[in-house]
Amino acid sequence: MSHIGCFVDGRRRDLPTLGGKGSMTVGRCYGLCKKKGFRFFGVQIGKQCWCGNHYGRYGRRDKRECRYQCRGDKTTYCGGSWRNDVYATGVVVASKAAGVKYVGCFQGQSQQGFAVYTANYKTTKAYCFRYCRAKGYRYFGLQNGNACTCGNTVGRYGRASSKDCARSTCKGDKRSKC
Repeated sequence: MSHIGCFVDGRRRDLPTLGGKGSMTVGRCYGLCKKKGFRFFGVQIGKQCWCGNHYGRYGRRDKRECRYQCRGDKTTYCGGSWRNDVYATGVVVASKAAGVKYVGCFQGQSQQGFAVYTANYKTTKAYCFRYCRAKGYRYFGLQNGNACTCGNTVGRYGRASSKDCARSTCKGDKRSKC
């Protein structure tokens, strides 16, 4: 975990996934966002935890604007009003360099197209990649914005048009399609 700085947030959230709220600490937010596979996290207004793979859309601010005490640890700071105190989790998001290659859009019969199926309201491409790789599968697929499927073969029900695969936004990363 490494600190990056204080950044402005807006109605269209800079870090789009709410990781948690309440008795927040920097360490707790780190754990919540890292577990979900996000590269960055931000604590805000002393009690909110936000996760995402990009940050900085609204610009950087002086660290004095991120001085709300954390509700879960009054000795540390957790952002400010519409200010994220941003940190890197150390998670490396799957990329072509990591051996991930897009193979296409395929028709499915709910979860029947793959051997393993899990639904998660915080699904991201990185989460699904790690989940399937940990179970020893060659391929992973995303459906309906929240479903992650794993298997060693693809295309059982044939190809679908790419526009059919670009409809659902990932529940865990609003900037990506699942």
